[in-house]
Amino acid sequence: MATKKSSTNSGTKFCTAKDFKELMAAIDSFPGESTKKQAILSTINSNNLSASQLAQLVNLLAIEKDKFDILVAAYPKSKDKKNYLKTVSILSSISDKEKILEMIG
Repeated sequence: MATKKSSTNSGTKFCTAKDFKELMAAIDSFPGESTKKQAILSTINSNNLSASQLAQLVNLLAIEKDKFDILVAAYPKSKDKKNYLKTVSILSSISDKEKILEMIG
């Protein structure tokens, strides 16, 4: 069975659906919030993730501040800035959402 590719943006090939599913499972299996946060930060540095994929990874975290910190750290490295707004919806804090919107605005 052929591996389904995720969407592209300006020719950038993002992590395939199969690889991303495996990545999500691996990160979700890590014990503790701080370990998951470090794994996600490492993943951001070494993978081409779409904005939707990033949002899914960040949703593995329970602490709002950790989610916010990752979204801030990931933006400069994002290859999918055009769709980064999609990540904002995962935050519950209106203040944090506004800060991200200012950053990407």
